[in-house]
Amino acid sequence: MDDCKWSQNRFDEIKAGLNPFLFKCGYTESDLIYVPIAGLTGDNILEPLDSSKGNWYKGPPLLEVLDNVKLEERFP
Repeated sequence: MDDCKWSQNRFDEIKAGLNPFLFKCGYTESDLIYVPIAGLTGDNILEPLDSSKGNWYKGPPLLEVLDNVKLEERFP
């Protein structure tokens, strides 16, 4: 996201491009969580995104999302 200056339009464009493929694979809207991150700088991975970079994103950072993902019960 740092490459596109944290543009919400670019984020929405990426989601719109991925959704048709993911829906064809059997995922539903409720299965998907999109989190904007910048891997090179680590923005929004561990700490919440600084509002000066992307004030449009109000969700949690990536690691918090991953910590809260509900996993299906596995059988031994």
